[in-house]
Amino acid sequence: MLEKYLDSEVISAVEVAALLKRRGVLDGTPVYLDEETQMPVPPLCEFGGYLSTALLDMTTLKDYGQVLGRLDDHSGGLGSECS
Repeated sequence: MLEKYLDSEVISAVEVAALLKRRGVLDGTPVYLDEETQMPVPPLCEFGGYLSTALLDMTTLKDYGQVLGRLDDHSGGLGSECS
């Protein structure tokens, strides 16, 4: 499938496959998106990437991901006193 759609003069399908293997998101990695923009939230996604490499059971990884999401929701609801 990669060869059919991603092979170009700029980068070969083999190079694309190698990049995805090295830099792709691992299965089960928690990914956090901003509710309004649907863009990744860097600090949360970085921690989710760390969790995915921690040799955790998939259920534990999901639980940790949900806890971090709830913590972020709670922190955002507290507001800020900075002006």
